[in-house]
Amino acid sequence: MTSELEKKYQQKYSVQHWAAKRRGIEWHFTYASWRQWWGDDIVNRGNKKGMLVMARHGDIGPYHPDNVRKAKQEENAYEGQIGKPKSEEHKANISKTKTIQQLLK
Repeated sequence: MTSELEKKYQQKYSVQHWAAKRRGIEWHFTYASWRQWWGDDIVNRGNKKGMLVMARHGDIGPYHPDNVRKAKQEENAYEGQIGKPKSEEHKANISKTKTIQQLLK
């Protein structure tokens, strides 16, 4: 692996580690263990639709090798919303969208 690519991955590791810390989520990966966990899938890692993310089981607990799995970004986003209460604004937006969809039929 080129040193430029390795620098890119080290930066991505640092950003993810910092983001977890900012969110109050424990981080139990060194750069080496994070890189090993990703393996060849590292090229598919990202926060856009279809890309892979580190998904915590049940969206709880630390980022730890025993508590994460690779998941598509949209799957992880969906799972993260399960069971969470929706704001009144969110409910109103859903209602408006359904009304518009019915009008367009």
